[in-house]
Amino acid sequence: MKRLLFLVLALTVHSQAGSIRLPPVFSNNMVLQSGMPVPVWGEAKPGMDIVVEFAGRKAQAKADATGSWRVTLDSMPISFDERSLIISSSGESLILTNVLVGEVWLCAGQSNMDMPLEVYKEANRIPLPDPTPEIRFNRGRTPDWVVTTDESKGSNSAAAHFFAVELSRHVHAPIGLIVRAHGGTPLEHWAPADALRTLPYVRAMEARCADPALADARERHQQAYKEFREALTAWRALTPEERKNQPAPKAPGAMIAEDISRADYDWYKPKRIGYGYRQSIEKVIPFGIRGVIWYQGETNGEITGGPEAYRDLLPLLIRSWREAWGQGDFPFLYVQLPVYNRENWTLLRESMLKSLSTPHTGMAITIDSGHPNDIHPANKPEVGRRLALLARKLAYKQDIVASGPVPTSWRIDGDRIEVAFEHVGSGLTAQGGDLTGFVIAGEDGNFIPAQARIDGNRVIIWSDEVEHPQAARYAWAANPEVSLFNSEGLPASPFRTDG
Repeated sequence: MKRLLFLVLALTVHSQAGSIRLPPVFSNNMVLQSGMPVPVWGEAKPGMDIVVEFAGRKAQAKADATGSWRVTLDSMPISFDERSLIISSSGESLILTNVLVGEVWLCAGQSNMDMPLEVYKEANRIPLPDPTPEIRFNRGRTPDWVVTTDESKGSNSAAAHFFAVELSRHVHAPIGLIVRAHGGTPLEHWAPADALRTLPYVRAMEARCADPALADARERHQQAYKEFREALTAWRALTPEERKNQPAPKAPGAMIAEDISRADYDWYKPKRIGYGYRQSIEKVIPFGIRGVIWYQGETNGEITGGPEAYRDLLPLLIRSWREAWGQGDFPFLYVQLPVYNRENWTLLRESMLKSLSTPHTGMAITIDSGHPNDIHPANKPEVGRRLALLARKLAYKQDIVASGPVPTSWRIDGDRIEVAFEHVGSGLTAQGGDLTGFVIAGEDGNFIPAQARIDGNRVIIWSDEVEHPQAARYAWAANPEVSLFNSEGLPASPFRTDG
């Protein structure tokens, strides 16, 4: 009954705020970040004196000429105690109840992060640990934090949920999840526009999309789609007998101008550059967070700029978010895309691998999971577990093996290529008995299947048919053979030595 009352209060607190207004990321049931100063901000009448109190901490500010105000509460330890955050001024108070202090993570990306647990029926049946951890989530669609129970968990992001469940087993703290994700969005949707425009190809695309001829072509395309929908509605109203003599209308082609697809135009036109950042991420800044988990990239394999541009885009997004938060280089953990029948995903995975050069980042390798014909694979429990391993290692300094093997260097030794790895854990191993999925090329550049064996933290690759090898690759396909793991059961990243 107590928690039901908290949920009811959360639905009404913003409308009862009087002169004091808070952004939606503040509500009843929220989790504040432990171990660092805690920003609290909002709006009020210009010149109003604002006092914020929580857990024995107190801070004051005056609303500026625009009505904006911000205070910072001193750092607080982890606490499961349900306390109230009080914001007051001139005889009025806004009280947020059932507030905990713990570990807060921003969970962002596209549909594989956005997809709620209730979609995955089998995964949804996995019960919460006993005792139930204090996991709270805020999805942004409503201005409320939700207490996770077996009844409410279905509306949470599946990937974020299992990340939090696994993390809670090893970090004794309340877990707060701020989920800001949207299906079908490219990375350009989530980065600040000014940062994106430092990239030449983004500036070039904007210039092309500003061409009046393109706008005219897009208008004609939209009219064609309107006529198609009307024709399709009329066709569906026909009887089965009438349909035999009248084929279904065909949709117009996707191209609206030379070399620019409709999808490219929609995402690269000026109002879409940084749109998700402005609408979602910017409104959360500077809420205290421990770090970010990111599951995105599927769309970037399909648009202009493509998968190779991602090696510039992902580090740019990470840097720009860290600069905006002003919390230093917080951990940024991301999911390398799993198997799926799109060849350009091989390059996208490589761009993700190369982005590990950005400080304090971690990559959950998932090449052993997914489904070749399903862009939304159901094994979100393992995705969440692997992200939690990275968080435990990078954010909480636990001495664990958190990643699968990642290549660090390679060299040609006679008729063989040697590749060295880090994150080998207790040792490299061939799952299934023999190493498979390796190919090798000689001076003709033609890749053929190769033999491979493990030698300490290295893999030796060769073929009796290649006397002078030049390059080797592993798991270099949309839906590859996967055999190389560490002894902890984590898969090696796909790679190539000629990239």
